[in-house]
Amino acid sequence: PGEWPGVPVSVVRVWDARTAWLNIEPQRGRFDFERLDAFVGLAERRGASVMLVLGGTPRWAAREVRASDAPWLGPGSASPPAVMGQWRRFVSAVAERYAGRIDAYEVWNEPNSLTFWSGTPQEYGQVVRVAVAAIRAADPGARVLASGFTVGDVRGVARLAPWVAALGGSGARLDAVSVHWYPRAGSDPLAVRGAVGRLRVLAARSGLAGVPVAVTEVNVRGGSALSAAQQRRWVTVLHDELDGLGVSPVVWYAWTDLGPPDLIAFHPGTPGARALAVLSRRTLVPSACPSWSPGPGSRCRSGAKCGQWDYMHAGRQGVGELSACHDR
Repeated sequence: PGEWPGVPVSVVRVWDARTAWLNIEPQRGRFDFERLDAFVGLAERRGASVMLVLGGTPRWAAREVRASDAPWLGPGSASPPAVMGQWRRFVSAVAERYAGRIDAYEVWNEPNSLTFWSGTPQEYGQVVRVAVAAIRAADPGARVLASGFTVGDVRGVARLAPWVAALGGSGARLDAVSVHWYPRAGSDPLAVRGAVGRLRVLAARSGLAGVPVAVTEVNVRGGSALSAAQQRRWVTVLHDELDGLGVSPVVWYAWTDLGPPDLIAFHPGTPGARALAVLSRRTLVPSACPSWSPGPGSRCRSGAKCGQWDYMHAGRQGVGELSACHDR
């Protein structure tokens, strides 16, 4: 596990941390949980809830191998599983092992990008349906999100229509529809209002009315070239806008200095980290249990006590993601 952020954190999203399916089950039926155990234990000691991204097909389980697959994950990582039962067994093994310890699961990472998913929207919907069923059976209190679609403007959200329709058609009971919001530095920070609104309309049209929207990665393309003041403004405006829209959780990508070089950095001493530190002092509130998006049957995150002090945007959202980009 990497360093812990210097500002209070309530949600830790684990991805790009050698905890993908291909890392945990490198050979069929042989599991290696050592690294994920370390991340979950670290989060528990810090009083943060854990969101684990489930994805990254091992080559042995892949239906196909393409040159467009993420090179840091390896050949076959973007493929749909050749046998859906193998995916089901993997998800069940994870959910059973971490029942009561991992609070939320995000099914796959950016399936609307060929880098991470080479199947169709309908095949992705099937993967989500199988994962949700396996998680509900092993750990009914865990929350399930889908699917970290990557977008940077309102037009990008409109292109998600077939993907959101596939989620609705899957029949899976989701706790949130998630996106990764990456606007460009020269764009309007307030455009996030239209993007969230459009996504909610798509969800309602697809039978997912009332399912919350989550932003499980957010940063600014070209943000590293902005001045320190401009970086702080972007972070502050996006924080306030997403909070005002009731989006939860919001996860800033990424905490380490190994992230993509064109993004706003958040490791210690950077303008991004200083902006979040200011926001944490401005909005420090007594937390409720659980740490984000309460719902029927929700539980307190591991080790949490109702009323303890914790940073959540206006009492709803966590501020950051830990352990990003360790493989790059």
